[in-house]
Amino acid sequence: MIYSKYIGANNINIYSSTHKMLPVPKLVCFYNGLAEMEDCLELRLSSAFPKGSDPDIEIKVRMLNINYGRNKELLNACKLLKDYSWLVDRIRYYKELTGDIETAVDMAIREMPEESVIKSFLMNHKAEVKHMCITEYDEVKTMNMFKEEGREEGRDAMLMNIYNSQKNGIITIEQAAAIAGMSVEEFEQKMTISKI
Repeated sequence: MIYSKYIGANNINIYSSTHKMLPVPKLVCFYNGLAEMEDCLELRLSSAFPKGSDPDIEIKVRMLNINYGRNKELLNACKLLKDYSWLVDRIRYYKELTGDIETAVDMAIREMPEESVIKSFLMNHKAEVKHMCITEYDEVKTMNMFKEEGREEGRDAMLMNIYNSQKNGIITIEQAAAIAGMSVEEFEQKMTISKI
């Protein structure tokens, strides 16, 4: 999309028979997650492909850790990023302290130094900032719920395999229950409830 805009803005004829020069792309993503990460990491699209494959495309992205206290040279060079990093750190601190994201956002914004380049924006858009933070935390909670659903589906599939093995005479009911980590009665009840 960026190249399309560039081509349009510069009236580049993509159907021309002459070679057209384009700007060199540099891909960067900022990381401020909770998992411990290096200050700078190169991510490659090919790491998502099967080993030994020969893809016709490769994409590299430089991931920069902007958590507060990391990548000091970068954060000192960009006041906006440094202030953002500080804000996220304080919101996390106050969320841990109070258990409430809205309170945490209020406290962090109030504590932000007056000379911060983003404080006036945050003060003027406090409701939107709160909403964004709440949405981000809800997204984490939602992803955890999806993971738990996946685990439950996996457990159900495993129980179905155990049940089928027992039903086909490969293992006894006692063995099936033991593999499932249940008593025979619990196993039979679970299989009845599952309407197998």
